Amino acid sequence: MLQVQLLRHTKEPLVNNWPCNPDLTLIAHIPDQRTIVSFGSGYGGNSLLGKKCFALRIASRIAKEEGWLAEHMLVSQKQTQSRPALITSRGATLLCVFAGKVIMHDPFAMRPFFGYNFGQYLSHWLSMEQRPDAKLPKIFHVNWFRKSSSGRFLWPGYGENIRVLEWMFLRIDGEAGAMPTTVGLVPSAGALNLRGLPEDLDLSQLFSISADFWRQELEDIRAYFQREVNEDLPGEMQRQLELLEQRVTLQTRRGEL
Repeated sequence: MLQVQLLRHTKEPLVNNWPCNPDLTLIAHIPDQRTIVSFGSGYGGNSLLGKKCFALRIASRIAKEEGWLAEHMLVSQKQTQSRPALITSRGATLLCVFAGKVIMHDPFAMRPFFGYNFGQYLSHWLSMEQRPDAKLPKIFHVNWFRKSSSGRFLWPGYGENIRVLEWMFLRIDGEAGAMPTTVGLVPSAGALNLRGLPEDLDLSQLFSISADFWRQELEDIRAYFQREVNEDLPGEMQRQLELLEQRVTLQTRRGEL
């Protein structure tokens, strides 16, 4: 059993039974000892220390050592043992795709929670493919909040999101169609259950791929890798970025993007 040790030795008065000093707040992580040291952070968010610091930062280090993954995502499971990993744009702390919001390029919005070197983290992720018994999840990117040029949401959201989840599970089981785009697969015509939805639902705009967006996205991703990972970037990540750039350039020349 793993334990997180909490060190609270202090000569200062306690506020709400916790050493509180807004002018001197110290939080440190010692992965080798599975330890979180916190002083002065006497606010309600301390209830999150177990989740944010241990379950993500410390757990990511434990996962690397033991050969598994600790990620900031939603994983669904069926009786067939299929596991789609859903990257959602909901919330400012999660990955946002195809939106006018600020784009977070870190995988699974995990950048604030890495417990070790960013490049090594990426290499650890990529190494999963080489494990003989690994059951890798299928990864789906979604954005429930994409808007039209008039400012209206293109997808109704809320309970209707189950239609997208249904397509994911059917897709994994080989029972739903998909069509290729420059950046991945999207539901093919008729593959998404739209019964009961408004007839003016604009799927062509919902699934459209913006050339301007992806040209800028390529520049932003490259700058992000240079700033955050630099020489530790795995070669496969660089290769995939170059392949994406080639596809975007080719499709743009053809007028298909």
